[in-house]
Amino acid sequence: MLFMKVQVMSRKLIKPCKPTPSNLRNFKISYLDEIPQPMNFSVLLYYLSSSVANEKLNKLEESLAEILPRFYPLAGRYIKENHLVNCSDQGAEYVEAQVDCTLLEHINGFKVNHDDDLNDLLPCEIYAADEITDPLLAIQVSKFKCGGLEICVSISHRIFDGTSMGTFIDAWTSVCRGDNTETICPVFNSPLLFPSRNIVSRDSETTMKTTKTEDSNIVSRMFLFDKKAISSLRANAISSEESGKRQPSRVRVVSALIIKALARVNQKIYEKSRGLLLSQAVNIRERTIPPLPKYSCGNFSVLSLTECTEEQCQNMEFQAFVRFLSNGIDKTLAACANILSDHTPIDTALESISKSYMNDTNLVWFTDWSKFRFYQVDFGWGKPIWTSIANPSTKNYILLMDNKGSDGIEAWIFLEKKDMDFFEQDEEIKLFTT
Repeated sequence: MLFMKVQVMSRKLIKPCKPTPSNLRNFKISYLDEIPQPMNFSVLLYYLSSSVANEKLNKLEESLAEILPRFYPLAGRYIKENHLVNCSDQGAEYVEAQVDCTLLEHINGFKVNHDDDLNDLLPCEIYAADEITDPLLAIQVSKFKCGGLEICVSISHRIFDGTSMGTFIDAWTSVCRGDNTETICPVFNSPLLFPSRNIVSRDSETTMKTTKTEDSNIVSRMFLFDKKAISSLRANAISSEESGKRQPSRVRVVSALIIKALARVNQKIYEKSRGLLLSQAVNIRERTIPPLPKYSCGNFSVLSLTECTEEQCQNMEFQAFVRFLSNGIDKTLAACANILSDHTPIDTALESISKSYMNDTNLVWFTDWSKFRFYQVDFGWGKPIWTSIANPSTKNYILLMDNKGSDGIEAWIFLEKKDMDFFEQDEEIKLFTT
């Protein structure tokens, strides 16, 4: 049994290569930025040993300093009392570390035995956020015994969402490669569109409940739905009467399968099927009228909520269940058109989440990162052989990512241990995952 040890070799601040203009020094966050709980979210990218990578490692720091003026809030510090980012170029944190095993030992150790704690590869703790000393962007470069590399990008949820992180990584890697075919110019317009309400982030009422202790009972597993499994699920989701219709997306059929499995887990543990409240973040960029720019940075997402009763969870067939979930998402997508002028869908979703906590509703969180193309992230020495996320110790949290072949889904699932023991043995989960 392998237990990875990570030793931090250096820790420094990378400042923008040129100062932020004085008129941009105070960045007031938006209403949507005020909603998330204080936390950092991360993506971890793993690369095989390469002589080119070792030669170009210094380029990581140089290109980071070069890109930060475009993403100037990331080099600042959040002042929670004033609900603003002080953009005085304090810098992004940059950490270098050594790992006492090979890259493949680490990857296999997690996939097979779940021994290694992926959080050991983070440059900062997940919940070290919102204090004036906390960096809004932190990078860790970890070197394995074999020469392989892991690069972790960690960003505060106070000012960025997953799409914004993807925009930043695309811009950073483009500069690092010396690729000037497209200049990615981020837009920081969220405070104008969703003015601050100066609300205080309330962890247990408006956002996910989390367990922050090291001995958390929350466990994580990654389940791969490959191309064959996806094709079968999509075919199963279409009835004979609908044979000419467009098949549902990978994310929708995988989500439906996971939710049905969770309902069966509830049936076994609690001897009855409990109702579920399903929450999925929906990206509003390019869906509003007028459409927001593709590279708008901030928290530009709303929660799509679908309530599934005990009877629906237990008796609805897979085809009908996919349609049921799809209808909920489609309603939210339609509401995005007017959300710049009508914030009702945002307020209604937050009120429903708050009520769910008071009523002890079985709440399931879905996040879709399948379009972020993290397996295509190339700093100049090739693409990653694996990508992962950190463990936020969040009950009933499911994050869906693209697989390496871009034809399947990697589902990162976080459940209480007693639930995971049953979930892993679910016959349909075993049938469709590898």
